[in-house]
Amino acid sequence: MTIHDIAAWTPWTVVGIAVGLLIYFLMNPAKAEKWGAIIVGLAEKISTRAARRSAASDIQAAASNYVKETGSGDILPYGLRIDWVEGDEVESYVDKVHNDVVAVMQYKKNRSRSFVTAIREYTSKAFIPAVRHDIPRSLVTAAELVMQEKIIRAERRDAMDIFTTEVLPHQIGTNSELDALYKSLKRIEELGFFENIFLNEILIAREGLKTFGEPEKSEEIDALIDFLSTFHKRAPGEDIELVHDRKLFRLRVILVARPAKMHTGGAAIYARRAKKSLSMGLRSVYVTGTKDDRKYVVKVVERISADTPLSLEWVRDYKKIRDMKMRNYTIAFFRR
Repeated sequence: MTIHDIAAWTPWTVVGIAVGLLIYFLMNPAKAEKWGAIIVGLAEKISTRAARRSAASDIQAAASNYVKETGSGDILPYGLRIDWVEGDEVESYVDKVHNDVVAVMQYKKNRSRSFVTAIREYTSKAFIPAVRHDIPRSLVTAAELVMQEKIIRAERRDAMDIFTTEVLPHQIGTNSELDALYKSLKRIEELGFFENIFLNEILIAREGLKTFGEPEKSEEIDALIDFLSTFHKRAPGEDIELVHDRKLFRLRVILVARPAKMHTGGAAIYARRAKKSLSMGLRSVYVTGTKDDRKYVVKVVERISADTPLSLEWVRDYKKIRDMKMRNYTIAFFRR
């Protein structure tokens, strides 16, 4: 029988076949149960395949969206792809042909748990791959935890409970050094400086890091963390050191005040500070201020671009916690 023969059936033919099958199954209940199980099984398989595709697409899209929205392409240069397999083993590898991290894992109906597992596998390969093997292992672990939390909080807040009650205690355990490092990086992250300054400087210094011995390398990185942490402790209006000048990391942070407070000198004051950075031999200048005053921050950035040979690499918006509230800020990065 061909498709054309079936297409030629009349409605009465179809009804007759259906009635015949019904009578047959009524007279043979065991066979009806067997065929019913087969049909249900097929439906479940089709449904499961669809659910797996949907879950994988959701996770992959979330990782992609985080990178796009935060401009984190240098920090997370790979995409994410999910490969569902049987068994409890979880692993990941880099598919360089497609520029993806492939997370090989078991499908679970609990999408929050699957999301946490996938993001952990993703960051284990995608997070600062150009430099992760040239910095202390404890720093990589602590920084990965901060990055994982940022992605989960931004893209799937319902999974935060799994991360905070299961992942963090398991990863940190009784390691007091790792715990202190994680908390320091968290404070920097709350400032909005974790990706925008700390990781940016780490990536810039990747060639220099290869030439430093382990003790000196750790000392340089710890000093950068201490410098950025002072901004977390800073009270509004308090003067703190804004220049960090060491062997590996040499930078200045320019804090743009509100326009009402800058009626004397204006944007030129900041341009002079940026120009002084060059004479000091500093390599990076970061200019930041509240997004409420974005127009003024932009004026400062334009003035520095016009009055100095510094190269404007990028301008980004970010959020930070201040006075127990999440506030919007803008930051610009200049490089000599």
